[in-house]
Amino acid sequence: MGEPAESQEAPLLSRLRAGDTQAFESLVRENQGPLYNLLARLTGDPDEALDLVQETFLRAFRGMASFRGESAVKTWLHRIAMNVFLNERRGPRRETVDVQTLEELSPGWWDRWSGRMPDPEQLAIRREESRRLGGIIARLPEEYRAVLLLRDREEYSAHEVAEMLEISESAVKSRLHRARMYVRKEFLKKAGK
Repeated sequence: MGEPAESQEAPLLSRLRAGDTQAFESLVRENQGPLYNLLARLTGDPDEALDLVQETFLRAFRGMASFRGESAVKTWLHRIAMNVFLNERRGPRRETVDVQTLEELSPGWWDRWSGRMPDPEQLAIRREESRRLGGIIARLPEEYRAVLLLRDREEYSAHEVAEMLEISESAVKSRLHRARMYVRKEFLKKAGK
């Protein structure tokens, strides 16, 4: 077993808390892809996912001083992303983060980020390839869909998912079981089995 996340990430956390923009850029580079992929799957909308990723990093930057390091930074970022996603769904459409705000925090961030985004044709091809399964998953209630994607797609442990969603591990396991059973039933029904 490796070192606790706290000791492995201590140097990075110290730099981030000190306002080191290079440390923040490193944090963005390492986590932007996985966060975007998760949010794109949850929302089904690449543009909305991009807005939510921006909001996630802005909240992380603003909340860095209060991050206690009790979980891995990656887990903390995913928790923020899930909260941003769920808050977006609960309330009226909020204003999105201005790209200029993130540009001020991390110069050149937008150019690097937009250059790595898949082009719309690639997204359309991927979407068509997974349309059937994605349609089934999309019909899941949000709390089940989030657990399914975090556990099965993002491969987080039940404990990590529980931390991100701020629910118990038993609730994670129950929701995951129900989500998998629903997806399987619907998938087999569509296949005529």
